[in-house]
Amino acid sequence: MKTPWLKSLLFKLFLSFLTVCLVFGTATPVKASPTVNSCPEGMTFIPGGTFKMGSDVYYPSERSADDVTVESFCIDKYEVTNAEFAKFVKETGYITVAERPLSSEQFPDLSEEQRAPF
Repeated sequence: MKTPWLKSLLFKLFLSFLTVCLVFGTATPVKASPTVNSCPEGMTFIPGGTFKMGSDVYYPSERSADDVTVESFCIDKYEVTNAEFAKFVKETGYITVAERPLSSEQFPDLSEEQRAPF
């Protein structure tokens, strides 16, 4: 791994964003059956629902508030350590977004070298 601190930071930012959305949104609970509610050990069930994401009254970058629906999912109770993530990558061959080149369709004005991962 070239920059584990960056990957850790991005992961924590994603979890923080998801938590804020789920906590401060106007969630509409979805009834989950016991069979759907079974998560692997060490994980917690998060029921899906619909909430408002964004804001029409604060920062322009948050506009506009829209209804977003999230399916039920399981999430780890604790943060994933760098060692645990390294083990996952080794066992699965997973290539992180930071290690993939940027799409030429999405970034047509960049050279091949500029789209290459660091």
